[in-house]
Order: sequence, then structure tokens, then C-alpha cells
Amino acid sequence: MARKRKKRKTKIGKFLQKIGKGVKNIVKKAADLPFAPLLPFKLAMKKILKEKGVDTQGDTIIEVAQKFYNVVIQKKSNYEIHAYEHLSPSVISSIISAIINFFKNLKTRKEGGEQLSPAEEKALETAEKATAEAVKTIKNEAKVEVMSKSYLPIIGIALAAIVLLFFVMNKPKK
Repeated sequence: MARKRKKRKTKIGKFLQKIGKGVKNIVKKAADLPFAPLLPFKLAMKKILKEKGVDTQGDTIIEVAQKFYNVVIQKKSNYEIHAYEHLSPSVISSIISAIINFFKNLKTRKEGGEQLSPAEEKALETAEKATAEAVKTIKNEAKVEVMSKSYLPIIGIALAAIVLLFFVMNKPKK
């Protein structure tokens, strides 16, 4: 009996560790939320920054956006990357607007017949593909959300049954 309790405790401990890691990941991702409009442009920004000799490996969207804003848009060689907590809403808004306008201008220049550099051409192509994919994903998520709302009561009952079954099956025997 003592072994069963010990096994149960280790299983619960492992389960709680997984939940803890999941919560940490969610908190990390929540910090990126204000920069979410730039996610379709992240790979394109990284390509342009790489062409300019800026390392972006392992950077979050916040870091990539700040580097892109400073190096490509502001054309600075000396700049500082700030933690999200130290950026005011107006600074965040201006960074996002400037980056989106940069890619809009690239598209306008290309449509106007202007020759883009190979790096700009690749970046624009990457941004267009990512934007199209993001729109497709959003449409699919909207369909799933509508469907999941109709199944919500059934899902709730099923989860309650699973939890009840778990406790009944793992009830210590006397």
C-alpha cells in the first residue's frame, strides 16, 4: 500500500511540474502579445537583419522588432534593447506602426515598378507568405471556435466524468 501511495505521489508531482512549465510558457508568451501584429513579419525582419550582420538567433519577437526598428528603420549602429516592461505603450505602438509601414512601402515600391534589393525582395516575399498563412490560420481558428462552443457542454461533462473516474479508480483500498 505504501508503494502505491508513493507512486501516486510521484505521478501527481510530475503532473504538477508539467502544469508549472505550461504556466511559465504562457506567461512568457503573454509578454509578446503587444507585438503579435508583427509575428507574420518576424522571419522577414530576421532575414533583413542577417543581411545587415545583426545576430537574431534565439531572439523573441520583442527583441527582433527593436533591432529591426533601430538598425533598418532608424539606421542606428548603436542601440539598446529594452525589456518589454520598460517600453511605454506609445513606444510599442510607434515601433509596430513603423515596421508595418516599412513592409507596406516595400510592396508599394515593388508594385510601382521600382527595383528592390535582393534582401528586400526576399523579405517582402517571406512577409507576404507569412501574412497569407496568418489570415488562413485565423479563418480556420474562427471555424474551430464556433464548433467548439457548440460542443462545450459535452466537453465539460466528459472532463467531469474523467476526473470522477480517476478518483474512483485510484481510491485507496481498505
